[in-house]
Amino acid sequence: EAGSALEGALAAAAKSAEEAEVARVAGERAEEERSKSAEAMERSRAAGEAFADAKEQANQSLDALHEREAEISTLRAKLERLSTDNTAGIVKRNKAKAELVMLDRADPTPLRSAKLRQEAAVKKLTRATKHSRRAAEEAQSSMEKARKAKEEANRARTEAESAMEAAEKAIPTAREAFESVRRALDDATKRRAAGRGTLFYIRRELKEAEMFLPKTKYMEMKQKAKRAMEEAIPPGD
Repeated sequence: EAGSALEGALAAAAKSAEEAEVARVAGERAEEERSKSAEAMERSRAAGEAFADAKEQANQSLDALHEREAEISTLRAKLERLSTDNTAGIVKRNKAKAELVMLDRADPTPLRSAKLRQEAAVKKLTRATKHSRRAAEEAQSSMEKARKAKEEANRARTEAESAMEAAEKAIPTAREAFESVRRALDDATKRRAAGRGTLFYIRRELKEAEMFLPKTKYMEMKQKAKRAMEEAIPPGD
């Protein structure tokens, strides 16, 4: 049982070292993800701001086209009233009619096309702005998750390193006990007869070794101890 305890400590030390390395790698990967997410967030924010500025300019251009349409509509209404106003002089009426004809002959296509282009641009930039803002929010969320993952990995690494250190501290004690028992058994074997006091000493050291040694090492020491005790007490004693 005690031998199993030391084997468990050795296994725990190896496992803790492995877990510490896994946690270290996980922490590095989490930092890489956090850095990438931060860069993606900044790019998305910058793109969103650029799209928002472009949308504002497109809106201003569209407003100017609407104003031009309103001006033409107002001018048309004014000329139509003046051309039929009998209180106005004939010259004014004829001039108004001539300007109205010119206005009607003017090609409205460029203005309409420009307005359609600006309206499409505004819609496109609106979608792009929303997409960039959403991408920035997602990147920020990913960055936060990566930050938490890094913190968790660092915490796991610290715990694993502490466990490894604690497990490694038991190894010198176990080795010391092993050497102590080995020396005692070797000494008893050399003397070949040691009396009851030596048997007590061997049993005590063997019991201590059982608390620290791996099972295989303990069984080896137990066999040596058995031979030493047989040689320490003559047959029939």
